[in-house]
Amino acid sequence: MTEKTFVLKPDTRGAVYYGIIYTLSLIASGYLSYRFTENTPLFYLFLFSFWYSLFAGVTTALSQCLLLLPFSLREVAVGPREVILRKKNGKEKILTEGITYAASGKSMVITGMTDERRKVAEVLRVRSLDEKEFERLTQGLKRLREKTKD
Repeated sequence: MTEKTFVLKPDTRGAVYYGIIYTLSLIASGYLSYRFTENTPLFYLFLFSFWYSLFAGVTTALSQCLLLLPFSLREVAVGPREVILRKKNGKEKILTEGITYAASGKSMVITGMTDERRKVAEVLRVRSLDEKEFERLTQGLKRLREKTKD
């Protein structure tokens, strides 16, 4: 049924990079929220920034880079008419219509619609695949994008 299956591997370099960036953001926002009193708007701004950095950093590093969380994307299968996105917990989403992709920097977003007309968007790290595998995935997605455009 599937033409080619791409198994993603952890991107430890990306996890270290995001760890450094979000840790610096945590330290700065934690320090600044500590410096302001509780009754000022800046206190709440920096407190929000602290919790947002904590949540975003942990989920990005563990889910997208290291692929450790149950909802992490583990496989992308490109078939003749569909893209199957398999999660670590065994669930899969089958995209059959409106399949598009966008690669920007070190990430790629695959979007499309399922048979139930639900829009799905998944992010994967470019370094999660070898260079040749990434090129094959891009070619397969480009072919499907042209087919589902009509």
